[in-house]
Amino acid sequence: MGCGAQGGTIKMVSHHVTVSKLSKSERSIRAAILIQQWYRRYVARMETRRRCVWSIFQKLEYISEQDQLKLQSFFGNMLVHYKSLQGTNRRSLQSMDGKVIHVIHTCLTLLTEDDGPHLDTVKVPDDYDGPHVQLPMTLKGLQTMIVSFKQAKILHDHYVMLILTKVCKLLQSLPNITKATTHISQQITICGDLHGNLDDLLIIFHKNGLPDNDNPYIFNGDFVDRGSYSVEVALILFSLLLLYPSAIFINRGNHEDYIMNIRYGFVDEVTMKYPDNGHTIISLFNEVFRWLPVACLIDGKVLVVHGGISPSTDLKHLNTINRNKYKSLLQPQGGSSIATGDSDKDWRQLFDVLWSDPVPTNGSKPNTMRGGGVYFGPDITDKVLDRNNISLLVRSHECKDEGYEVTHNNKVITIFSSSNYYQHGSNKGAYLKMTPNRELHFVQFLNTNKDGHLKLSLRHRISVIESSAIKELRKHINSNRTNLLNQFQQYDTTQSGTITVCQWVDSMETVLQLGLPWHTLKHQLTQINKDGRVVYSTGLDEFCVKDKLKAGAKITETLYRNRTTIETIFKLIDQDNSGYISMSEFESCCQLLEQVTGTHFPPETVKNMAVAMDINHDGLICFNEFLESFRLCDT
Repeated sequence: MGCGAQGGTIKMVSHHVTVSKLSKSERSIRAAILIQQWYRRYVARMETRRRCVWSIFQKLEYISEQDQLKLQSFFGNMLVHYKSLQGTNRRSLQSMDGKVIHVIHTCLTLLTEDDGPHLDTVKVPDDYDGPHVQLPMTLKGLQTMIVSFKQAKILHDHYVMLILTKVCKLLQSLPNITKATTHISQQITICGDLHGNLDDLLIIFHKNGLPDNDNPYIFNGDFVDRGSYSVEVALILFSLLLLYPSAIFINRGNHEDYIMNIRYGFVDEVTMKYPDNGHTIISLFNEVFRWLPVACLIDGKVLVVHGGISPSTDLKHLNTINRNKYKSLLQPQGGSSIATGDSDKDWRQLFDVLWSDPVPTNGSKPNTMRGGGVYFGPDITDKVLDRNNISLLVRSHECKDEGYEVTHNNKVITIFSSSNYYQHGSNKGAYLKMTPNRELHFVQFLNTNKDGHLKLSLRHRISVIESSAIKELRKHINSNRTNLLNQFQQYDTTQSGTITVCQWVDSMETVLQLGLPWHTLKHQLTQINKDGRVVYSTGLDEFCVKDKLKAGAKITETLYRNRTTIETIFKLIDQDNSGYISMSEFESCCQLLEQVTGTHFPPETVKNMAVAMDINHDGLICFNEFLESFRLCDT
C-alpha cells in the first residue's frame, strides 16, 4: 500500500514538474485549449437542448393542423347522430361519440354569406383619429397607414372594406400562376410566412426597402393567423398590391382559408377589432383569399408556391382551374371528404401545392404528420421540375431555425420570414434575394423588441424556450393520459408503479407518435427512482385526479382533447360572432343539416334540442353549455 501511495505521489510530482517546466506562453495556450474545449461542449449541449425544443414545437404544430383536417369527419358523424336524435332527450345528446366530420364544409357556403352592412352605409365619424385611405392608393397614404399601425391604431371599418373590395377586383384579373421577372429591376425579393408578425414585416422593409417597381417582392402565403397583427399585415400587403400591381406578387398559403382562420385566430382578431362589422369584413377577407394566385413563376424558370409539389403537379392544368370555386380548400367540391377527394383533380392540384412538404428520401407518400398534402422526395422534385421545364422550387410552409433551408440537391429552397415563431428566440426569420442569373442571397434577422431578452445569457434563453415547449408538451400528454396509463400498466405486470426507461419511451411513442427524443426528455416529464426505473404516475399526477377511474374523468379528458375542435364548430354556428348561439342561428344550422341529409327536423324537435342545451334558460347557448351538450365518450 505504501508503494502504491508513494507511486501516486511521485506521479503527481512528476506531472507538476512537467507543467512547471512549460513557459508562460505554453501554459496560456493550454489554458485556452481547455477553455475552448469546455465552451464547445457547452455550446453542443445548448444546441442539443434547442433542437429538442424545436422538435417539440414543430411536432405539436403539425398535430394541430392534422386535427384541423380531421374536423371535417366530426360533422359527418354529427349528422348521423342528428338523424337519430329527433324527439330525443338531453341524455342522448350527451352520448354522442367523438368521431368527427365533413358537413362543416358543405355548410360553409351559407355560413359565410354576408347580409351585413355594405361599404356605402358604413360612415367614418368626424372624431375618428386614425389614418384615412383614398384610392387610388398613394405612397404617402401607405406610409401614413404603416406609421399608424406602428402606433397600434385601428384602421376604420369603412377603409378596410374599401381596400378589400378593390383588391378583390384586381385579383380577379390575375391568373392562377402569375409571372415575375428580374430583368427590369435586376433582382427580386421573396418572403415566406409572416403569420401576423407586423414587426418582422417592418424589419424586412427597413433592411430591404419598401416595395416598388424597382424593388419587386413576392409574399409566399401564410401572412395571417397565429400572430396578433394579421389584419394590419394583410392590409399593408393588399395596399402595396394596389399601389404597385406589376411589382407585388402575393401567393395564397394554406392559412388563407376560412376554416383555418376560425381555428388559428384570424377570425377572432377581426371580430375583436371590428365588433360592429366583423362578419362583413371576415366575408370580404375570405373572398379575397379565394382569389389569391397560388403560384408565381420567376423568369419562367423558378416556381414559387407556398407548400410544394406532388407527382401529379402540372402547371398547365393548375393555371386553368377556377380557384375561387372552393369556399375552403379543406373540402373538395361537392362535399366529399379529403380522403376521397382524389377524383376532384382540380382540387388536388390546388391542395397539394399549398400543403405538401419535402423529405430527404425518394418517393412520395401522404403527409401523415400534417394530415394533408404529400411528402415529396428528391426524385419527385427532379421529375416535376423537368416535366414543367423549371429549374428551382422556392416554397415556405415550414418554420426553419435559421429562417431558410436548401434541400434536394439545391433544387428546393424553404424560406420562412416570421422570427420567434414558437417562442421568443426560437428561430430567425429570413428573406431571399434573387438576381437574373439566379444568384441567391439569404438575409436573416431576429426581432429583439421583447424587453430584457438580450440581457439573458444563452443558457437562460434556451431555458425560457424549453420551459414553454415542455408546458405545451405536457398539455398534449394530459389529453392522452388514459391511453398512456393503459400502455404503462401493460408493462407493469406486478403493479409496482414503475417500469423501465425503455418501456416508458416505447409507451410514450406508441401512444403519442411524435417521434421525439423521449430519452432526453424523461427527467423533465417524469421521475426516475434510485433503481433507475420510471415512476410513471409522476408524469401524470399534476394533471389528473388521483382516482383515474373516477366517474367522468375519461369524458373530461376526451372533451379536453377535442375542445379546440368543438370551439371551431361553435364559431361556425355563431354566425354573428357574438359568443352565443341564438335560437335563429341554431335553427339556421338545422336547416343546413336538412339540406345536406335530406332529413326533415320538425320545429318542435329543433326547439327541444336548443332548450336542452340552454342550461341556464337565458335563451342563448354559450360555449360552456355547447361543450357540455356534446360530451364525448369512447364507445
